Amino acid sequence: TLANLPLGSPLKMCVGLGEFVLQDTPHQKLFIATGTGIAPIMAMLDVIPEETPKKLLFGLRSEKDIFYESELKQYKNLDTKIWISQPSEDFSGNKGRVSESLEKLKFDPNIKTEVYICGNPSMVKGALKILQAKNHPLMDIFYESFTHSAASKATAPSKFFFEKVKTALPWIRRSLLIASIMTPLLYFFPGKQSFLWDLSLWAVILLMLIRPLRDLFPKQPLFSALIPLRKELGIFSASVVASIALINYTAANFDFFSTYFSLAHWSFKDAKFWAHLGEITGIILLLTSNIWSQKTLGTKWKKIQRLSYVYFFSGALYVWLSFHKIMGLLGIIAVFSLTFFALFKKDSFYHQYTQNLSRIKYLKKYIPDNKIFEKYLIKIKSLKKYLPDRKAFEKHFVKFNGLKKFFLKK
Repeated sequence: TLANLPLGSPLKMCVGLGEFVLQDTPHQKLFIATGTGIAPIMAMLDVIPEETPKKLLFGLRSEKDIFYESELKQYKNLDTKIWISQPSEDFSGNKGRVSESLEKLKFDPNIKTEVYICGNPSMVKGALKILQAKNHPLMDIFYESFTHSAASKATAPSKFFFEKVKTALPWIRRSLLIASIMTPLLYFFPGKQSFLWDLSLWAVILLMLIRPLRDLFPKQPLFSALIPLRKELGIFSASVVASIALINYTAANFDFFSTYFSLAHWSFKDAKFWAHLGEITGIILLLTSNIWSQKTLGTKWKKIQRLSYVYFFSGALYVWLSFHKIMGLLGIIAVFSLTFFALFKKDSFYHQYTQNLSRIKYLKKYIPDNKIFEKYLIKIKSLKKYLPDRKAFEKHFVKFNGLKKFFLKK
């Protein structure tokens, strides 16, 4: 910490970052803050013209935590409401949370109101949900959440671990590719095939877990950093399966054409069906895991990559049913559970909508024609009705790639 640094220690500093800034408009302002989230709002209040109508909902835990009370009274045309969530019995002021006050607040549809929210993440998320329910224009909502310093200290070890993983990631990816190229050598080491098969399953389990973990914990940088690793994990896993299949099918005593297409070869007895289904999907995924296939197949490429679910579940089922290895069952349970929760994560579409909308707003300064920008912005706002349907949302959002041609080069 700064307190422990010796006098004269050099420090690296940067300018203030982020997009939580006051808009230069004459519109009415509503500020919502909890705890130290009042700090940036105080800076905004210092520069807002006195004639601009302003309202502040300020939430604190107890009346002992109240600060800036006298300073807030000095701002003209500011209606301040301080809410205490855990008041003492003697407290006679507003009792409750700012979210409760926001729910009761009525907006005049004829008066444009900009809303600025800053505080703990749960309050910010709750306020956004309330404003969404009130159909408040998303273009007029600006927010930023914070975490306590104690939480920052607690995550220091994880940040250190993340930096180590990030540094090692390129080497891990290269190692997996080298291992994939060498899998045909299993022909000379038949005793290692079982070990490599298990390693292949662990690789695909990790591959299937990374994305839902990233979706469930978007603020954890480790899972986002591991996303590129999914490609190499898939190539390695499919390479092992394809190599073992090739070794078995080219054996001297195996008549491929008369045996492979027989019903006995594809029977559910001893889980043979799941083994061969995993082989086919693994080979398809392996052959299409390259840039040339991606460019050639276009939008069909992503649909083919969805076979990874078939590949994983068939392989895990085979390992569990045929060899009675618990890793297959545990992998299925873990992947299914996390994928389910990630898919139905509350407010996922709303979050995606607001995040993309804020990016588009930020791009406004790069678009020379304001009328063109407003034209596209109206279309983007109309996307709200598609939020419950992910496919419809993505389909309509693709249209806005057309904005690129209006950007100015820096």
